[in-house]
Amino acid sequence: MCHHQKKGISRRKRAFRIVYGNWDKSFTALPLYMVALQQFNPKSVVEWKLEQSLGIPEFIFRYVFWAFKPAIDGFVHCRPVIFIDGTHVYGKYDIKMLIVVAVDANGSIFPSHFPFVPMKVRRLGHGF
Repeated sequence: MCHHQKKGISRRKRAFRIVYGNWDKSFTALPLYMVALQQFNPKSVVEWKLEQSLGIPEFIFRYVFWAFKPAIDGFVHCRPVIFIDGTHVYGKYDIKMLIVVAVDANGSIFPSHFPFVPMKVRRLGHGF
């Protein structure tokens, strides 16, 4: 890789951090986002799992799951098959971002649940 390519990649990463922030700021803002989500979407479901290890003064993020109230209500009108798709969140945290979708009566995709889970998913409840 030549010097110009390395310089371009470095500038791209810097621009990305300026626009989207960094991992630590994003995870710090996540609880506030979830509080706002519940405040402005009453009866939506948010479930967290944080753990605290001995010798570490901070909590360790394990997973977050949320479903909007309209999606919960509409899910009963979907076909009895769900699809789960996900993407790896590369970087400092070893997690996957998933989306659970179903097919509604019109044959359209109906997003219903949005979990962030560890790369190695164990049984987390809610059918996962």
